[in-house]
Amino acid sequence: MRRRSPPARVVALVVALGWTFGCRAGAPAPGSGTPTPAGPAAVAGAAPPVPAPTPASAVTAPTWDRPSCFAYAPDTDTYACADWSLGADSVDGVLDAMDFERYAPRPGVAWLGHKAIAVVGAISDSVPIARKEYDDGADVVHAEAFDHAARRLAAAGFDAPVTVTRPLPSDAWVAIGGAWLRFTTREHMGDASEHAVGRLELRCDDPAAAPDAAAIDLHHDQGARATAFAAEGATAVAVGIVEWSGGEGSSYLSTDYVHVDVAARCPPPPGG
Repeated sequence: MRRRSPPARVVALVVALGWTFGCRAGAPAPGSGTPTPAGPAAVAGAAPPVPAPTPASAVTAPTWDRPSCFAYAPDTDTYACADWSLGADSVDGVLDAMDFERYAPRPGVAWLGHKAIAVVGAISDSVPIARKEYDDGADVVHAEAFDHAARRLAAAGFDAPVTVTRPLPSDAWVAIGGAWLRFTTREHMGDASEHAVGRLELRCDDPAAAPDAAAIDLHHDQGARATAFAAEGATAVAVGIVEWSGGEGSSYLSTDYVHVDVAARCPPPPGG
């Protein structure tokens, strides 16, 4: 996720989430590492106290084996999305069950993974849900149940649903949120490893009308596939990217998210 100087209201939201979830701003960005459990209860494996009930909201459980944004905070133009990773010494096992908590333990196979909620906005944050260290016998450590985190997200303003989901096929322009996005991916082979390279671009005008016009480069890093998400009335779009790398009998999958500020990237013409 791209980092910029955020508005004060976004800083206040992330600080509030940090104190609420035991995860400070500056925590590992989605896809960059295993999040730290929140508090002593998480280390001991005990469930945290159930928070006080909050009004019903649009927050629902995300999908943990693909990019998934499931709630939106209108006041801060920020999305809540499923952040996860899974890596193992058994390539077939990773491809068979990408949700690491459904990954059946393989005797003698070392693997790792994590789940968190990515706060995708002008700045990034990560709310830990569960993690597993790289080992063939380590247990999954649960930092907080998703339903507890969902209530706190609703209280922090994530009370609008994500209404539009658009897969981004490689090398095709897709309209979403008042702009056009194109994701392209290719496989890069090294001496003992390989990974997928992904690129995300934006156009403010219809590419069909001017196919040779320059596009805005938003992301150029690892990436095997991507999905875009938008909420009704939002001025930004969130793009979830699955990153993949492997080699010598191992494989690693993780998510990353890009916050695309369409209003800032594609301002209306003067007098428009």
